[in-house]
Amino acid sequence: MAALLIAAVTKHLGAAVVAHHLHRWRYARPRYPLSVRSMQVQDSPSLMLAGDAFGGRDIESAILSGLAASEQLLAGATPRI
Repeated sequence: MAALLIAAVTKHLGAAVVAHHLHRWRYARPRYPLSVRSMQVQDSPSLMLAGDAFGGRDIESAILSGLAASEQLLAGATPRI
């Protein structure tokens, strides 16, 4: 799994990954996932919240949440809840 993730992001980083650690916490699951993909912290337009609690409960949701947060940051948009 880690090799696939590193291969996927290396082209976007502009540098080689020199160290990594992948760990799944057995009991760390969002109890109440939110329907939005990410959220902007009020009064802090450059700080976004993202992860598996946004839009689902799995790794795919976490990845899609991170992508949504980065797109919102780049576009300067504020998500509505």
